[in-house]
Amino acid sequence: TFLWAQPRARQLPETHLSRALEAGLARELRAAGVRPASPLLVRVLTNQEASNAARREMRVRQWSSGKAYPSRFPHTLQGVVLFQEGAHADVAVFMMYAQEYGAACEQPNTNRVY
Repeated sequence: TFLWAQPRARQLPETHLSRALEAGLARELRAAGVRPASPLLVRVLTNQEASNAARREMRVRQWSSGKAYPSRFPHTLQGVVLFQEGAHADVAVFMMYAQEYGAACEQPNTNRVY
């Protein structure tokens, strides 16, 4: 027996993204004829706004148009985890960490995901 209560993946809040990813995963597994031994759950554990500063070496440059290089690049940090439920604990099977640069971010990162 465990000496402390283990939080379970199912207790973590769902998001629109986690539900869409979970449904897509289930659809692809069914199409491939794969039946997991226990439920697979997707949860977004990190979702926060952030900003990266451009390096000094880049800030002194200019674009060919003469426009100054941006000093900051705003983005959203996303941490998505795939869990498989177990009898006593859930196992993190996969984790993806992404930096999403939207339309508000200047070039060269406009609408990019890393």
